[in-house]
Amino acid sequence: MVRLDAKSGGFPVLVLMGAVLAFVCSAEEKVTGISLYPEGHLGWASSLAGGGIKGEVWVSDKGVLDAGELLRQVEIEGGIRVIHSLAEESDSQRLNVIAKLDVLICSDAAWLGLTDSERLAVHERVGKGMGLVLIDLEESKVFDVEKVRWEVVDLPQVLEAEYSMPLREGVRNEVGSWETYGAESGRIAVFQGHFQPDMQKLVPYDFAEEIEPSLLYEYHLASLIRAILWVSQRKSQLSITGIERARPNVPDAREIPPQLTPEFTQYMLDQRMKTVTQVITVQFDRPAQRNYDVFIRVRQPLRASSWSYEAGGVRKGKTEKTLHVLVGKGESWIDLWIMRGTDVVDWHSYRVAMDEWPNLSDVQFSKWLVQRSDSVEVTFSVGRNSRRPAPTYAFFVVSDSFGRVLTESRVVIYKEGGDVKANVSWTDALTLDMKLEVYLSDVRVERLTSGSRKYSSYASTALIVEQPLKPGLQWIVKGSTENEAWRLSVNKSLSVLGADSIDVVDSLSEGQGGVDANLSSVSHLDILSRRSDAGDLIREPCLTSLEFRQDLYAAFKNWTGWARSRGIRYADLSANPSISSDLGVYCDSVTCRRYLQSRLQSYYPNLELLNTNWNTRFSSWQDVRTPFTVLDFSPVSVDMQRIRNETDIGAYKEARDQMLDHRSTLKTGISLAHGGTISNLSEWIPEFDLLSIPPDQLLMEKVRSYRRMDASTGVRLPEKNSNASRRLLWNSLYHGMTAVWTGGVGEDGQVSEDTILLGEAIYPLRQGIDVLLQSAEPVPASVAIYENSASLYVSSLEERSEITNVQTLIVRTLEGLGLGYDFVSYSKLMETGLSGYGVLILPHVRALSAEEDALIGQFIVDGGTLITDGIAGEVDEHGAARQTSSKAIEAALQISFSEEGDGRDGLDAAIRDAEVPRLYPELTNAGKSTGSFEWFRYRYGKAELVGILAGEGALGRTPSMRFPEGRAVYDVLEGKQLKTSKAGASLNEAGAGLICVLPYRVSRIVADVPEIVQSGHRLHYSMQIKTFDALPGDHWVHVKLLDEAGRSIRYYESTIDCAGGVGEGYIPLALNEKPGQYTLVIRDVMTGVMTSKRIEIV
Repeated sequence: MVRLDAKSGGFPVLVLMGAVLAFVCSAEEKVTGISLYPEGHLGWASSLAGGGIKGEVWVSDKGVLDAGELLRQVEIEGGIRVIHSLAEESDSQRLNVIAKLDVLICSDAAWLGLTDSERLAVHERVGKGMGLVLIDLEESKVFDVEKVRWEVVDLPQVLEAEYSMPLREGVRNEVGSWETYGAESGRIAVFQGHFQPDMQKLVPYDFAEEIEPSLLYEYHLASLIRAILWVSQRKSQLSITGIERARPNVPDAREIPPQLTPEFTQYMLDQRMKTVTQVITVQFDRPAQRNYDVFIRVRQPLRASSWSYEAGGVRKGKTEKTLHVLVGKGESWIDLWIMRGTDVVDWHSYRVAMDEWPNLSDVQFSKWLVQRSDSVEVTFSVGRNSRRPAPTYAFFVVSDSFGRVLTESRVVIYKEGGDVKANVSWTDALTLDMKLEVYLSDVRVERLTSGSRKYSSYASTALIVEQPLKPGLQWIVKGSTENEAWRLSVNKSLSVLGADSIDVVDSLSEGQGGVDANLSSVSHLDILSRRSDAGDLIREPCLTSLEFRQDLYAAFKNWTGWARSRGIRYADLSANPSISSDLGVYCDSVTCRRYLQSRLQSYYPNLELLNTNWNTRFSSWQDVRTPFTVLDFSPVSVDMQRIRNETDIGAYKEARDQMLDHRSTLKTGISLAHGGTISNLSEWIPEFDLLSIPPDQLLMEKVRSYRRMDASTGVRLPEKNSNASRRLLWNSLYHGMTAVWTGGVGEDGQVSEDTILLGEAIYPLRQGIDVLLQSAEPVPASVAIYENSASLYVSSLEERSEITNVQTLIVRTLEGLGLGYDFVSYSKLMETGLSGYGVLILPHVRALSAEEDALIGQFIVDGGTLITDGIAGEVDEHGAARQTSSKAIEAALQISFSEEGDGRDGLDAAIRDAEVPRLYPELTNAGKSTGSFEWFRYRYGKAELVGILAGEGALGRTPSMRFPEGRAVYDVLEGKQLKTSKAGASLNEAGAGLICVLPYRVSRIVADVPEIVQSGHRLHYSMQIKTFDALPGDHWVHVKLLDEAGRSIRYYESTIDCAGGVGEGYIPLALNEKPGQYTLVIRDVMTGVMTSKRIEIV
């Protein structure tokens, strides 16, 4: 909570941030002020200095300080004015502001952005008493030139590296250090960072791997605030000068009589009073001039436990305060505040470790990579309990990243102690990562409580769950960089939003990332990277060599084990540089020469034809090699491009197969750049089982036509949320894409607002519509668009661009006419022919082999219609002039598609003559153009689905449609039945509509659900869809569990297959599920018919 009010008595502060200035002016300038201490100042983040702001928020990726967040944590009264560009203020205005400042905080980048006159003005102000704080996180040494102007002064105790830092024993604060200087009346504090992380933060991600980074941030941010207070020369009301801790409750060794045996001595030590509190004395720099309050927070960082309480007060006139601090067992961080009302007067932090019987030692976990339902063996040792005759318990808790407790078990620890072995099992893990915790209680309690957790010896391990892919649309978000603190907290936030995976765009290597990832990852590996040899010569690896295969094997063998431990499900092989270099120079090694000869022998029936095409005189196949001179688009060039492409495909397949040998569930592929970096997509797309593409309609259609059935293919949506993004979401799903890539993590390491909004747009799709469309079979297309690689090899770059343009125009024309179509490649033509198609279009297919010509000719003989754009069959597959003209091409109908709208009428007439069916049903309002909509037709069991996607400016409702009598028509998105004779579906905000046509009516859903279920058990349910007129076919139903507030618990949502209208499932309730009244909602996806049942969880 921030209260806006202007106050007097403050001092001006300027935070200089590269291209941003934030001015804090005195109150008489009548600038709105900020109250610095919001309610709830004991929040977990920057609470040390009195704020409630996360530390990460106000240190950005460039080391820039956010003045608004900074000043909420410092006792400064005044106003804030933000200027978004240095250019908005004149030189004189900026100098005038500097002349009024009392404190300036400046990063190294911002200092370099100052003019010479501005820097001189800063030095003059420092000499007159202005405080200056300089921040260098990159070891840039920018401030070394300035330091010679100042005199080094002794470093204040409060700025020493370990001051008020609860560091673990043996760990030093090597994040950075302060240097302090004086200049006449002014003070200067310079922070010199010792690391260079990608995102400039005060604490590197791996500073203390086992501790949540957010716990460390505030201590380093507090150090910055202390520097601000020191340079401002502000007189503190009361300062903590030290904390004296009472001696531990253990006798000195000199106090133990030497005649006692070690066993008896240990017996006596075990019987001493257990430590519950620690006595400390807080010392102050002066007698307290008024009464103050004392607040304490205790945190156990290794087990994410904390508690806060008011610890009494400091009486006026006192110079010290004795406190009994309630500490937990193991490691605790103690934060202590001296408060005046809601204002923080001073604070101090320290670490304490309390280790008393019983203690865990030699803890071992049998594995960390587990299945959804699995077990882990835990072994450990416990020392003998010589004091207490009664045994105690060790508790085992398995929880996931949603905070669900999957299992809680215990074993008895007898007074003899010794080695302990336990088997911890669970069922139905829902997240990619889990935590297994061990609590060894010091008293015999029947169950774990918050209190017994604090006073237990503790150990834990992270578990990675090999989760199968969920059915439906996969949501993959774009991450930032590795080794950054955002991975833990942000991945969890994205997981809660519904994201499945995170695509980290930088290449991953062993040791990066974190096991507590919450999301599976897309890893990037460049298998065809160029290697630099002597001089400027750049050579690519010989892809046909044994060394290449051996290098791949060694690399993947080391990588895949680590990848499993990080939950990596996808591998982007990032082979674009080699794939796109069609005209690269072919190496002349023995291996490559043999490969060249073998490929050419498969292309040519005899050596004589090769010599004719190449204009060579090779006497045997063993003599064949690449000519020194290769003319563009000659048969040599065409054949070499074909070989190069097959070589690259072979290298990719080698990499894919080797990765699958190491890990069979890994999906491999690439990310295509906008416009595509692979020209011959028809040969490459079938090889990928992972493919990310830009939002290009033509590219999407080729992926749909050529992809493998089990491939994960998806469109990368624009970074900014808009109606275009929402429409692309539906468009990609209608066109058979199984995933979407979106933005996710911004440069500041936070989940962007656009991502949150897009997640809400994805959510309705994932309530069964995605699964329905992905399981439905598209109505077979009647039109085929043919393309082959040979036509690309004989074309220049400009001609290739023209091929793309013509194909795009044909696609738009077909969609506007409501026609279904497929792209057909050379390999598909050779394998299955053209059966099932009524029309074949050849756009700019300049090269045709005799085999292709024969199959196309047979298509015409069988009654098919052939259409060309006038450029077809000019050369053969080698780029050589054809010896005889093509009879099929001569019989084709020629239609020009050079510009938008060209060929529409001619194509429409040809389609009508061929009696090719349209995708849209019979329309009743013919005045509404079908060309304003894109149509999709599917079959699922007995159901027929009609998808509609409106073009620009066509939002509202679909055209009115008429279906045969006896059919039941449903608006899937609205969940209501429509009139059969006049069915018009509503369109959502993305312009999408979906209609389901059934040969029966759905009357209701009968569900069998228990009235009472115990937490930690499975909530089993079954359902049966009841119908009129005919027996039900296959359906999908979406199941939700609503809490007492009526909110869906999203991680329990599922879509259930009801074969023949009957289905069943269960929800794995957590042990810590909140007792109360819940509601199970079951909804038929196609019709919207639903039922609900009340359930009591006890």
